[in-house]
Amino acid sequence: MSALRKLTDFSTSLDMLIVYTYPRFRPKNTIDLATIPLSEFAQTVQDIVDHQKDVQLWFGYIDGWMLTPHEEVILRKAIRKFECHAVSFFPFAFSQSWKNEIRSIYTDQPHGDSRADNDGGTVHYGSSIGYGGVGS
Repeated sequence: MSALRKLTDFSTSLDMLIVYTYPRFRPKNTIDLATIPLSEFAQTVQDIVDHQKDVQLWFGYIDGWMLTPHEEVILRKAIRKFECHAVSFFPFAFSQSWKNEIRSIYTDQPHGDSRADNDGGTVHYGSSIGYGGVGS
């Protein structure tokens, strides 16, 4: 755990998405949605949004390409209402509306390169343009 680092903290609100770029177990006291089939996932989340007031949700592994735009809208309602946790190896592949909802991204790459599409680092983290052969 000492190698883990928090890359971003975009908001002080508790009701947002927390993303991990490495496999991990479900946090305690969360509703486990990782075992729900993808075909039932959005409807299950909608039911939780409609009937619960204060819970934490564990989405498990999820990437932007796994969801339709309609499903993303339904899940965004949950992200805005509850603290949600997810594992995604490519969190910046989420739609822009989901990126706006990310509170924190945790990674286990203590000295990885700054390319956000490779290691989950923030776009602003790293060296200037041209580093690593691109544009140099």
